[in-house]
Amino acid sequence: MQETAVARGPLDWILDLVAKSFYVFKKEMKTYFVSPIAYIIAFCYLFISGYMFTAHLMQTKHATLAGFLQNNGVVLLLLVPILTMRLLAEERRQKTIELLLTSPLTPTQIVLGKYFACLGLLTAMMGMTLLYPYVLVQLGGNPDWGPVKTGYLGLWLLSACFVAIGLFTSSLTDNQLVAAVVSFVILLILWIASWSSAYLEAGTMTTVVEALSILMPFADFVRGLVESRYYIYYVSIVVVFLFASVRMLEASRWR
Repeated sequence: MQETAVARGPLDWILDLVAKSFYVFKKEMKTYFVSPIAYIIAFCYLFISGYMFTAHLMQTKHATLAGFLQNNGVVLLLLVPILTMRLLAEERRQKTIELLLTSPLTPTQIVLGKYFACLGLLTAMMGMTLLYPYVLVQLGGNPDWGPVKTGYLGLWLLSACFVAIGLFTSSLTDNQLVAAVVSFVILLILWIASWSSAYLEAGTMTTVVEALSILMPFADFVRGLVESRYYIYYVSIVVVFLFASVRMLEASRWR
């Protein structure tokens, strides 16, 4: 009796995508915590964040996290390229990328698993700084919780963009240092884009440059000003660079 093939529906495809991406996610998280890299980066991040929080509090004497969150974005600008540089570059260097690409895993599943593992580690690191609002309250402060919540949301969205860009640059080369430098340059250009608009005459070019700025939406999040277009902007960056990473892996499969 001949068996009839059952067509896979969209739900089956999504479940398969989630299951196999989660497999890569677990493998990547294990790699982070087996090696010292996660501990070193987490220590540096928390040490610098703690110093900035304390210095800002002592300088301003105000129960606010605005300055801390703004400066925290700069810390991530420096640390995320280091954290993401090995995601795919190390696989290329060790020639294990061929094993991944010939496994039942698709490039999309590989990219999503590695992306969410790195973003998950950053989320855990940022979660540890939630102690600071509690410190402000214990010191007798009464922070405005609206900007605190939107500021952390903006910081997380910023991190999501940084990781997507870092993952993409890591897919371009087998040299981790090159991946980190290229990632930092791209992030820096997006970060300072709004600064260059001050030297341009008002017009279409100025509008385009400001629209590319990754800093301006984040600054508004920190101030408690949130617009739907900011979500669209950050999600678009993530989608574009993850898609580019998938295409780079697909290209590697046919080399």
